[in-house]
Amino acid sequence: MDKKRQAGRVAGFVAGLIDRARLHALLLMSTVPFVLLIVGAVGAVGYLSFSNAEEAIGDLADQLMAEVGQRVDQNLSGLLDSLEQITRGNAALVSAGKLDPGNRAAVVERFSEQLGQYRHVNTVALVSEQRDFTALERDASSLKFDQDMANSLILREFDQGTKRYISRRLTATGERGEVTGVIENYDPHNDPPHDSWYAGAKAHQGSFWFLAVSVARGLSAPDLMIINFLPIYDDQQQVLGVAGASTFLTAFGQFLTTLQMGRNGQVFVIDKRGNLVATSSGEEPFRPRLAATYAETAVQDDKRLAAMDSRIPLTAATAKAVLDRVGSLDRVLETRQFKFRWEHRDYFLRIVPIRRGNLDWLTVIVVPEADFMEHIDQGTRSSVFLAILALLGATLAGVFTARWIVEPILRLNAAAKGMTRGEWNEPVAIGRSDAIGELAESFNDMSRQLKMSFETLEQRVRDRTADLAQSNEHLSAAKEQAEAANKAKSAFLANMSHELRTPLNAILGFSALMWREAGRAGREREHLDIINRSGAHLLGLINDILDMAKIEAGRTRLEIAPFDLDAMVNDLVGMMGQRAQEKGLDLRLEQSMKGLRYLRGDETKLRQVLVNLLGNAIKFTAKGEVTLRLEAASRPDGSGLRIEVDDTGPGIAPEELERVFEPFVQAGPTSDQKGTGLGLTITRQFVELMAGRIGVTSRLGQGSRFWIELPVERAAEAEVVGSREAGDEVLGLEPGQPDWRILIVEDQPENTLLLSRLLEDVGFQVCTATNGREGVERFQDWRPHFIWMDRRMPVMDGLEATRCIRDLEGGRDVKIVALTASVFAEQRGEMLEAGMDDVLHKPFQARQIFDCIERFLGVRYRRDSGAAASPTVAHGSLNRTALAALPEDLRRELAEALVVLEVGRIDAAIARIGEHDNALGANLRRLADNFDFAPIDDALGEVSPH
Repeated sequence: MDKKRQAGRVAGFVAGLIDRARLHALLLMSTVPFVLLIVGAVGAVGYLSFSNAEEAIGDLADQLMAEVGQRVDQNLSGLLDSLEQITRGNAALVSAGKLDPGNRAAVVERFSEQLGQYRHVNTVALVSEQRDFTALERDASSLKFDQDMANSLILREFDQGTKRYISRRLTATGERGEVTGVIENYDPHNDPPHDSWYAGAKAHQGSFWFLAVSVARGLSAPDLMIINFLPIYDDQQQVLGVAGASTFLTAFGQFLTTLQMGRNGQVFVIDKRGNLVATSSGEEPFRPRLAATYAETAVQDDKRLAAMDSRIPLTAATAKAVLDRVGSLDRVLETRQFKFRWEHRDYFLRIVPIRRGNLDWLTVIVVPEADFMEHIDQGTRSSVFLAILALLGATLAGVFTARWIVEPILRLNAAAKGMTRGEWNEPVAIGRSDAIGELAESFNDMSRQLKMSFETLEQRVRDRTADLAQSNEHLSAAKEQAEAANKAKSAFLANMSHELRTPLNAILGFSALMWREAGRAGREREHLDIINRSGAHLLGLINDILDMAKIEAGRTRLEIAPFDLDAMVNDLVGMMGQRAQEKGLDLRLEQSMKGLRYLRGDETKLRQVLVNLLGNAIKFTAKGEVTLRLEAASRPDGSGLRIEVDDTGPGIAPEELERVFEPFVQAGPTSDQKGTGLGLTITRQFVELMAGRIGVTSRLGQGSRFWIELPVERAAEAEVVGSREAGDEVLGLEPGQPDWRILIVEDQPENTLLLSRLLEDVGFQVCTATNGREGVERFQDWRPHFIWMDRRMPVMDGLEATRCIRDLEGGRDVKIVALTASVFAEQRGEMLEAGMDDVLHKPFQARQIFDCIERFLGVRYRRDSGAAASPTVAHGSLNRTALAALPEDLRRELAEALVVLEVGRIDAAIARIGEHDNALGANLRRLADNFDFAPIDDALGEVSPH
């Protein structure tokens, strides 16, 4: 029974915990994720920081050890280089006979200079094959290796007679002083007896390094000395002796102690036997116990200290790690680097070989990782401590924040449950001014808000209505802004039309006026032809641009009128046929229109479409033919017209077919691309404006075909009124008419002069005014019959001037016609509304001026029906037969002038050709005046012998 009760208690306790967890689920869900997020963020940042620091420490250790190794190599190389320089210099002097080993005075002087020059060199020696031996060294008994070498010198000489090796201290004047030592029975060729350096140097036959133990400071203070020996040879390669120089390695060891390698790092140099040469720890590279005699002390192998036997634990451990890793030191041929572990700590290790001749040492650099990790470990401990603090702080903050948020919500939940039971009058007192307090206030006001819902809804409807009205006002303002922008664009296009077409009016008008003057013939008339054609071409380009601008602005409108399609096509073929003939092309016309001669439509735009298509076909076709084909076509909505323009030109690449109707795009070779690139774009817009379709098919090398399908409306023949042909030139006024007075109101003096000359030559009386106000005054004073009125003028424009004149006495009787560069239809309406009788556009032709005056005043003219109406003159192509008949020297002169493009020579050659053949000379002159030299050059190339 006790066990059952105990089990029941446990189950009840667990159930209670579950109920509490459910009760506080919102609290836990608000606290636990927040705590986990903080701890996770701190832990992730700490881990990443530790990983990055470890990687950075490895890089830093590599850089430090590499720098230390480089400094060790530089210092040791400086010592060894100076020794080799001394031995090479002395050997060279002996070999050249400039230094005799037996002349001890000269040898001592030479050695003194070298020791003075090289302060770190200890001994300089020279021994001959005849056993002449002289050595000069610094006094090591007073030597301090942390300073410069001592200035006191010891001279050691070998007396062959007594076999004694005598050491003397030199005086300040270089004289031999007191004897400091004597060695009996000394043989320089056999020193030391167990390993003679003289024999070793001769056997090596080159720079020979010898590591010796010096006891110059006493048997209890041995020093390692590195000696460089160099055998001396004569011209027959016979040995003359050996030169030597040495220095103590103690100073090198002191240099190693100055290197900074962290707090506990070391660097030491060992030979391939593992014996210490020098170390940064300051440890002597000898065993503690030394022998009592010089001979015993000089035995290197017995007294040298192995790195593994070092009294410095890190040195011994590092040497052992090196041997464990590489096996034998002879295998270390290049720099090696690795890590090893000793006494629970990691160390970075770097081995750098030192090789020079028979010298083969190793530089060992060791740096404890702990020297770098100390700060990182401290940072890690700080991170852990901060993480714990963050965990505690996050937990406390989370619990407090969750309780601060959850408790009012629980109270609101309880109150909401009370509301479901109908308890509407129980307010919830939160006492807070934040979002939860506002929620409580909203909850308390809920019943009141329900009662006021209909009133609130009506208020919202009224507010929405007001917003809609305001939106309509904004929309109206935006519409007005758009209309203003459209007007600004229209004004810009009108200004551009005026500024471009007004000067062209003067150019074309004066060229036509000069062409009509009597006595103009030959080259002068051809020059006027060039001016007229160039101006017409420029006018066409300007019209293209303005047409495109009008299309984009939606300002292009169809001008529907009856016209004769057959007459228009024949006139067009006649005009374009001349251009085709000049290029040697055939222009063919094929018609099958079946009663579609008289139509109602926009003749001007259809003509422009055909001019563009035929002009492109002729321009891009080099040989062959161009065909214009018209035929009737049936359409679901009535009659239709299909137009095709075929050519035998180069064709259009498939990738260019999609873009031929885009603005400023021209297909074909770049050299053939002239004009604005707007022709086909305008053509497509015009066709679409006429409710038609346009397309193109092409094959490279075989030609292209442009096709158009248009809906047409038939017209009666009686509706088509033919206009006067342009060939009836006005010569003057018929007699018996009034003295017609014509007023010209124009601010451009060029246009005023042109129109005045044109009218005065016929017989009209002319008066001019430079602005609208002056024009009104001239009208009042002079009372003209007819007024040519410019639209844009300073002071007062043409519209205002016309209104003023119409309001004056007699103002309703005078005929006023606008003469403007504007091309927009709505501006024509403005001018007519202002009181003008008609509108004429610049640039104008003389025929248009005279016809307009005749229409309004009934003027009668004297005309010359046989006169040519246009300064355009047809020219034939060059006659190859006539060229071939010319003298060869004359053809050669013209060809050479064309090559260098000397205009004077070209004119002279053409003049001579004109003497032989007048027609050929005229054709050549026409091409030259147009700077069109390519046809001349091609023709000469065809008729000249190869």
